[in-house]
Amino acid sequence: MAEEASKGFGLLLYNGFKVGLGLLVFLPFLLFLIPLWFVYRQSEVWAGRPAPKVPWKMIRPGRDRAGHIDTSMGSGDSDDRGERKVRIESPRQEPGRVHEPFMEKQMTTGVALVTGGGNRLGALICHDLAALGFVVALTYHRSETAASDLARQIEAKGGIAQSFVLDLNNPVHVSTLVGDVERRLGPVTLLVNNAGVFLEDTVHGGWEVMQQLFRVNLQGPLWLSMEVARAMKRSEVQGQIISICDLWGERPLAKHAAYSAAKSGMIMATRVLARDLAPDIRVNAIAPGAVLPPGDNHPGFQAMLARTPLAGQAGPDGVLHALRYLLGARFVTGEVLHVDGGRNLV
Repeated sequence: MAEEASKGFGLLLYNGFKVGLGLLVFLPFLLFLIPLWFVYRQSEVWAGRPAPKVPWKMIRPGRDRAGHIDTSMGSGDSDDRGERKVRIESPRQEPGRVHEPFMEKQMTTGVALVTGGGNRLGALICHDLAALGFVVALTYHRSETAASDLARQIEAKGGIAQSFVLDLNNPVHVSTLVGDVERRLGPVTLLVNNAGVFLEDTVHGGWEVMQQLFRVNLQGPLWLSMEVARAMKRSEVQGQIISICDLWGERPLAKHAAYSAAKSGMIMATRVLARDLAPDIRVNAIAPGAVLPPGDNHPGFQAMLARTPLAGQAGPDGVLHALRYLLGARFVTGEVLHVDGGRNLV
């Protein structure tokens, strides 16, 4: 009996020694790693990426309100380049109903630079990108008040946005903009060339009008795309460039020869850059038709709608859907996605 008690005491002493040794060895690491994890989490938030989940949720998956087990390793599966996979779960199978297979879309978040983001279509793009989790850097030329108001609206909804002045006629502005954005917000992962100017043919406007049309609609966006691409390569990010072009870059528009030529040049620039910058940077374009009228009951817009097969579908939502598609289309580059209601067919 005494011998068994002695063995039990010895085993207890041995187990206690192992536990004490383990605490002695691993406690300093825990005391070091816990503060380091909080520093890492805060750096991810400051960089505009989703905050990682707490370590114990990585070890023991939790359940959401619907009872599904959360097996993700963060706020969306991510790799070391900041790429987030947005998983779309297939709906529950209902008796007698066949569901389409679900697909997993990949979307890169980070800092989105949107030119002409102060109003109209640019403002809608900024709101949508902020809702997707992008940190938004929006540029303006003259609409400083509208751009500042938009940035405040995005931040009031929990997003991050700042406005930057940009004159696409000024090469100094174009060359220094990317560095300014990087210093204030972080590396650019998405450029949306949205800014543009729409003026009548230079036959009626002269050399200066032609020069403005080419600089704002072609030369400035192309140079900015090259500057962004250089910055992306330095930062080693897999980014993308999306340019808002125009149906009239592929079809002639009466009295707008210079405008059509500039937009046509931007479409060709998209294809050339797609080849030059692959595989790390994807470059695509969106060619809208009559999606946003220049004013109430504008006669030219109404006439264009009358010749559009899907006239009743006109609206900016089509452009936003196209933008989201390109963000997740990892095997698409050098494409021009038409959002014109079929206007290019007639």
